[in-house]
Order: sequence, then C-alpha cells, then structure tokens
Amino acid sequence: MRNVSLLVLSILFTATIGLSQNQLMWHFFYPTKQIWMPYQTHGSIQEKLIQSGELPSPFYGLNEDKFNWIENQTWELISD
Repeated sequence: MRNVSLLVLSILFTATIGLSQNQLMWHFFYPTKQIWMPYQTHGSIQEKLIQSGELPSPFYGLNEDKFNWIENQTWELISD
C-alpha cells in the first residue's frame, strides 16, 4: 500500500511540475542584437534563431558554418 501511495504522489508531483512549466513565458537574450526574444518552452537557441529567420537551415549547403558564432556568446534565459 505504501508503494502505491508513493507512486501516486510521484505521478501527481511530476504532473504538477509539468503544468507549471508550461505556463511560464520564456525569453532569451540575443547578445549581438542586445534584445530579448521569445523562447516558449522547448528547443534550442539555434532552433529559435532558425524559426525567427535569423539563421538559415543548417542542413543546406555550407549553412552549418553560419552557426559557429553561437557557442562563443553568452546566452541568458528568463521566465515571466
């Protein structure tokens, strides 16, 4: 019985954390432009820059070379 109670509590706790994280609005600081941009909840900085049109697809030609500068920057994330 105790194992079942712990399992139920664990599931409820995990579900609660998942719900609270989905309600947060995330933003990342774009250091070269000195602006905050929306991040939502999933993905990488590279994906966000592709979605916003700042970077091309890394899977076409030599576009991957255009991503090298990202790792040399300091990226900040905040939530509202």
